Amino acid sequence: MRLKRNFRAQVFAVDLIVSAAVFFSLFVLASSMLSDLQRDARGSSDRAALADSSSAAADALLLSGGAPADWNNATVASLGLADEPFVLNLTKLLRLRDVRADDLSWLVGVGRLNASINITKNGATLRSGVLRERVAYFSDGGADLPPYLQGMAWDYYWAGVGSPDWRDSLSQHEGASLDEILENRSAYNSIIVEDAALSYAGVNVTALQDFLGQGGLLLCEGRCAGLLGSNFSISSETYPAGREGVVADAGFLLYGVSSGAPVAFSSATEAFYSNESEGDAALRIVVRDSVNSSSALVGSWRYGNGVIYYVADADAAFGSVPASQALNLAGFPLAFGNPPNDQINVFVVRRPCLVEGDFRQPALFELFVWENG
Repeated sequence: MRLKRNFRAQVFAVDLIVSAAVFFSLFVLASSMLSDLQRDARGSSDRAALADSSSAAADALLLSGGAPADWNNATVASLGLADEPFVLNLTKLLRLRDVRADDLSWLVGVGRLNASINITKNGATLRSGVLRERVAYFSDGGADLPPYLQGMAWDYYWAGVGSPDWRDSLSQHEGASLDEILENRSAYNSIIVEDAALSYAGVNVTALQDFLGQGGLLLCEGRCAGLLGSNFSISSETYPAGREGVVADAGFLLYGVSSGAPVAFSSATEAFYSNESEGDAALRIVVRDSVNSSSALVGSWRYGNGVIYYVADADAAFGSVPASQALNLAGFPLAFGNPPNDQINVFVVRRPCLVEGDFRQPALFELFVWENG
């Protein structure tokens, strides 16, 4: 009888131990699951907060001009890039380059989080320059190849003697004429004519007018009064070489140069002005002539759906800044701040937008926001 009681006691003790082990295991599992749920809830809450702050920051950049409205790196209190909703001002995008990467997150309104901005088109980061690829470059051999073409999609049309250094041009055309480009004008968005001293009498002006009328961009560097003549809604004057100029409105054509800065042109001999009372186009003067303030040594005007840019001398000095750095022709990538690098919790806001300079380009605005660490 005592043996049976001892046996029952032992069975009870084993059952108690097993039950306790099972209960403890279930308790640990439940605690772990509860901890995971709480962590997931906190993570979801953090991601929701991240999404909310990111979306609000993107909307502020895309719907406002910032404070003050004409902000620069020294005066900016809050960033805004759009003078009208979802239309980004190219001048302000140039100014954004001067904002320190470490300050960007505070200025866009995400505080201690990290932020970067990228503006793309067809998956590639857009550039700030006024030139639009593909580019046709025409030279008669009297000038050095401009450095801003490096890295662009461009074709070289050479009218000089012998063969030049073709650099990274995609196609090369020796013994070319401007008319050869104009015959292929549908392949190009921009045409550059560098100091060619051409006469409109020797060029297919109708084809050039058609190129501009269809929305093309013509950049004339140096002597081009003879080419443009009176056929492109503008008036011109000539003078001895060595004219001085003053920056009137840097806008989005000049970078790192302030209004009022002196500009030295060593070989400029032409300037353009607008006689609007006789039907000339409105002229935007970027650098005015120091003698005749109504004349442009650097400027632009519209023709049809296109734009003509004029630069009197591509070797000019804009104050202490050389033309190769000051002229925003090819421009720099529209990417700002330090991009995320292998961060896990990165929230990306993408919004379709337009980038407006002389043309409105469709683009995709991307704001990346992520936590420290």
